[in-house]
Amino acid sequence: MKDGTGMGRRILWLDGAKAIAIVAMIIGHVVPLESSVRTLIFSFHMPLFFIATGFTHKEPQDYIGWWKQVKQDIKRILLPCVIACAVSVAFSVAFGGFGVLAESARYTLDGLLWSSAVEVKGHAALGALWFLVALFWGKTLFGLTQVMFPGINRNILYLFFALTSWVLSQENLWLPQAMDIVPIILTFLAVGEFLRSIYQNTYKKYSHWIVPGAFLLWSICVIQGINIEIGTRYYPFFWLSILEAIAGSICVFALAEVLCQNAAVSTMLTFIGRHTLALLCIHTLDWPVAFLWNGQSVWRASILRLIVDLILLVCFVGLKYILFDNLLKKARN
Repeated sequence: MKDGTGMGRRILWLDGAKAIAIVAMIIGHVVPLESSVRTLIFSFHMPLFFIATGFTHKEPQDYIGWWKQVKQDIKRILLPCVIACAVSVAFSVAFGGFGVLAESARYTLDGLLWSSAVEVKGHAALGALWFLVALFWGKTLFGLTQVMFPGINRNILYLFFALTSWVLSQENLWLPQAMDIVPIILTFLAVGEFLRSIYQNTYKKYSHWIVPGAFLLWSICVIQGINIEIGTRYYPFFWLSILEAIAGSICVFALAEVLCQNAAVSTMLTFIGRHTLALLCIHTLDWPVAFLWNGQSVWRASILRLIVDLILLVCFVGLKYILFDNLLKKARN
């Protein structure tokens, strides 16, 4: 890499951090709600993805550039979400017969409309795929604010947006397309953008102070049972929960930088990190084989589900390369 941030190329430690977060997510969906492991995982994993997105986000220069980004994100973020939903309906029909088609389609469309991690006010849940819809709208509005207010410090704007999310959660107002949590996502995107701006100089120079300080704050919050669950609008102590998530993300970034110094570990983590979107969709669609881990102990179930999802990911990437990437390359030649 030509620079420390690796902008314009894959950033190994960032891919590694995303791999750690997606593995944590899979485990977090198996362990009990009251588990300390779940508290640890939900203290950082989804905010880390938003911060990482902000770190690599390219600021649009005008409305044309912004609209180009929106169209790209529709293909890269929303389309996989819709495809995963369609596959889920197909699985329902395959296992339940055509009699469940109408109800399954209605439930899925309702879930897409509300894009909530859990059922809310009689509306269907989208499950883990809420993240993709929220990420799309977060990136879209983040780029729009950059075009509307260019060349100035916009941080106060994002802080007010975050406070809006808190107000909506206190009033128990859940909006379609997860729009009530998009404001808080803008804050995490802004944190990622800020981290990139200071990474080369300030962060690297003072990381021996920043990382231990972040770890101290993060660990204290986790020990006190504090976490942040954006998908269910759960952020106790609000700003403290946000700071905890930022601190935890910084620590995982630092951990990934160390782990990626080993070639074998780096290869494994960066492979997973490059395909987190695919793994998220696979994880959402793994319910037909849930019998493999259902009834097992918590840790055995967690490991089995993780192994199954990773095997399916390798199969998916291999098939994608054979059926699409390789054939497309041959067609171009």
